[in-house]
Amino acid sequence: MDRQPQEGKFKMRPATTLFLFLLPLLLVSCATTRQTLGRLVGMTPAWYESYGFDSREKMISIASVPVLIDALGDPDSRVRAEVARALAEIGPDAKDAVPPLIEVLKDEDYTVRQTAADALEAISLDDMVVKTNGEEADKINILVQTTRLDSQDWMVQRAAVNRLIEVGRDAVDAMPALVRILEGRSNDHPLYSEVIRGAVTVLGNIGTEAQAANPALINLMDHKDYQVRLEVVKALGKIGPQTDTAVIETLIRALHGNPELMAVRDVFADALPSSMEDLAYKGINYGDADSDVRLEAAASLGNFGTHAAIAVPVMLDAALTDIDYDVRRQAAVSLTRIEPGGEAAMKALDKALEDYKEPLTREFAVMELRNAPLDVREKWLPKIIICLDDIEEGVRLNAVKTLGAYKISNDMVRKALNRVALEDKSLTVKKAALETLQYLNHK
Repeated sequence: MDRQPQEGKFKMRPATTLFLFLLPLLLVSCATTRQTLGRLVGMTPAWYESYGFDSREKMISIASVPVLIDALGDPDSRVRAEVARALAEIGPDAKDAVPPLIEVLKDEDYTVRQTAADALEAISLDDMVVKTNGEEADKINILVQTTRLDSQDWMVQRAAVNRLIEVGRDAVDAMPALVRILEGRSNDHPLYSEVIRGAVTVLGNIGTEAQAANPALINLMDHKDYQVRLEVVKALGKIGPQTDTAVIETLIRALHGNPELMAVRDVFADALPSSMEDLAYKGINYGDADSDVRLEAAASLGNFGTHAAIAVPVMLDAALTDIDYDVRRQAAVSLTRIEPGGEAAMKALDKALEDYKEPLTREFAVMELRNAPLDVREKWLPKIIICLDDIEEGVRLNAVKTLGAYKISNDMVRKALNRVALEDKSLTVKKAALETLQYLNHK
C-alpha cells in the first residue's frame, strides 16, 4: 500500500539541523573572522582589513603609517612582510617607520628581513633623503646591503657586495655576513664566484679591522677562479697584520709555492729546452699558475716591510727566474721594501738592469737604484752610466736622474753626462743631462 505524505508535517534530519545552527556563525562579517577562515581554507587573507582598511589601495598613504608601524609586530610573518611592502610603496613619506623597520631586520623570518630591507631602501635611500641626511642614509645603506647578503638569490648578493665595495672601511659591520659568503662555497652557479670575489674586495677595503676574516680568506686560495685568488692576495696585503705568519706564508706560496722545491725546480728546468720553460715553471708547484696572482702576492709582501724577512729568499728567486717580467719586477720592488739596501735587493736590481727583453724592467731598476744606501752608491755608478746608452729613452732619462740623486760629482760622471747632453737623440734626455751637470757643478 502506497504511503501518503502527511500534510503540515516536516521532519528535519540531524545534519540539516546542525548546519542551520552553525550558519549564523559562518556568516559573521567581522574582518578578523573572515581572515581566520581564509587562512583555514588556504586563501590569501585580506590582512589589512583587521587593521581597519577597506582595501589595500586606501592603505597606501601617509595617514596609514602609524597603523602600519603597529602591524610590523603582527604574529603572522606573512602579514609583517606585506606591511613592509606597503611601507615601501609609500616611500619617503613613511620615514617614521625607519626605526621599527631597522629592528625588523633582525626578524627570524628570511622574507620579512628582505622586505624590510627593500622598504628601508625605498624610504631612506631616496636621493632627496640622502642629500638632507647623508650620514644616516649611509648607515642604513650598510644595514640594507648586509641583510641582502643573506639572500637566496646570488644576483641580489652580487648587487649587495658591489654596493658595499663603494662604502669602504665603514662596511665593517657587514663582516659576519661576508665571512659566511666566503665559507658557504656550496653554490654551484658558475657566476657565483662574482659574489665571493666581491665579498673579498669588501673585506680588503675594510682593512686592518677585517683580520677576523683571514682564516676564511686563506682557505680561498684553492679556489678554481683565479680572479678570486687574485682578490684574496690583494686583501691579505691590505688587512695584515704585518706580524701574521700565516698570512705571510700564504702570500709566499702564492708567489713561489714551496720554497723547499726551488732547487728541484731549477734542476728540472735546466734539463728542458727553453721552449718548455713554461711547463717546467708550472709543473713544480712554483707559485700560483696565474701570473697576476703571483704579481699581487709579491706586491702584498712588499706592504709588510721588514716583517716579511722570511720571504727574502723566495722573493729573490722570483725576481731572478719568474717567467713573467712583471712578476720579476714587482718581486725586486718588494725586496727593496723588505730589505732596503740589502744584498738580495741589490742582486735583484742588478739582474733587472740586464733584462734586455723588457725595457720597463730596466727602467724600474735604474729608477729604484736612487734609493740605494749611501755607502754602496759609488759601486753602482758604472752600471748606471751604461744605462745612459740604453736603446730606450725612459731608461736613459731615469739613469740621468739617478746620477743626479746620488750627488756624486767625479770625472767619470761628468764626462758621461756631458756626452749625453751633446749626443743623445732625445731632447728631453739632453735637457735632463745638462741640468744635472749644472746642478753637480754648483753643488
